[in-house]
Amino acid sequence: MSHETPLHRLALLLREACPGPELPASLAKWIEEAESREKDHRRTLQKARHDLTTLVETANRLNAFGLNLDRIEAYLLRAMMGQFGILKVLVARQRDGSFPVLVPTTGTLQLGALPISIPREGIIARALCRAERPLLLESLPQEGEEGVVIRTLWNEGLRLGVPLLRSPETGERELTGLLFLGPRLDGQPFNLEDIEFLRVLSCLYAMALHNADLYHRSIVDGLTQTYSRVHFDMHLALEIERVRRQLEAGRDTSPSVGLIMVDIDNFKAMNDRYGHLMGDQTLKVFAKALTAGVRGVDMVARYGGEEFCVILPGSDLKTSARVAERLRVLVSQEELPGPDGTLLRVTASFGVSSYPEIAGNIRDLIAEADRCLYRAKAAGKNRVECAGRDVR
Repeated sequence: MSHETPLHRLALLLREACPGPELPASLAKWIEEAESREKDHRRTLQKARHDLTTLVETANRLNAFGLNLDRIEAYLLRAMMGQFGILKVLVARQRDGSFPVLVPTTGTLQLGALPISIPREGIIARALCRAERPLLLESLPQEGEEGVVIRTLWNEGLRLGVPLLRSPETGERELTGLLFLGPRLDGQPFNLEDIEFLRVLSCLYAMALHNADLYHRSIVDGLTQTYSRVHFDMHLALEIERVRRQLEAGRDTSPSVGLIMVDIDNFKAMNDRYGHLMGDQTLKVFAKALTAGVRGVDMVARYGGEEFCVILPGSDLKTSARVAERLRVLVSQEELPGPDGTLLRVTASFGVSSYPEIAGNIRDLIAEADRCLYRAKAAGKNRVECAGRDVR
């Protein structure tokens, strides 16, 4: 495809008509400047097309990721690094009134890799929010504790701060996070075009991350960070339906789903003796132990109070019982420092059921696991009961 333009053709005709020194110097300079301007316009147009393509592709990818917060954040970091040719991008997401800095490691995000946290109402956050665009770190105030934060970011090779802003219906911009970008590999500074493109791109990310965060909060228990009761009900129904379809298809495999119901032993007595703060800490430690003891495809949910459930896709009764026993041992090894300095141990009772081996529908599956749980409680606690037999 030819890139010849009317101006280019005019320049060729003039040079042909007045070759060599016969072309007036002023006209030659005008032609040279006009050609230079035209090249600049062409480069600007090409960059605008590339940026528009990038924005459309980004919007499509974010839409494809749906509400998966981890995938959105991972794509955000990779896209920023690729778009601007930089080696390092850090993201700070809001948590407990501040923005801890998260560092990407092997496709995931690891909290606490940098020992810094940026206050939501501090100098850095306010400056970026007020500017509503990326700012060079060197332009931010360097005094006080946040000056130390800026110098730490600078020493990590970061040069640019980007606010992740969304515009809610109230019209007042909301800061949902911060990005920090390292220098470009080509050594060139971030120019005004880069900064404006970053501003538009960051608005897309802010909206996607906000929507994903809202969804995450709606399905996760805020205290224990396990799934909520509502999400548990929905997920278990989907697993039952998946197994039912496989059974109807008449495949050779024996599809199943296991269910474990768990209740912390003597939790009310602990609350009464040590207070609700200690009870909350117990729930957090307990939930963390359960989550650490299952596979990625399994799901731990808070069923209510101190009672939890574990959904085990593809697990029959025997396998589910083994998992429950492993979890019982893991939980019993946890120690919590009490208010008086003594170490407290937590135990739990487990009830196990499975579909379709034991129960024929979701209601019976839950009811059977619940009955087994109460048998474990009645038999002395800190034990596993399943489908009419003791597996401790």
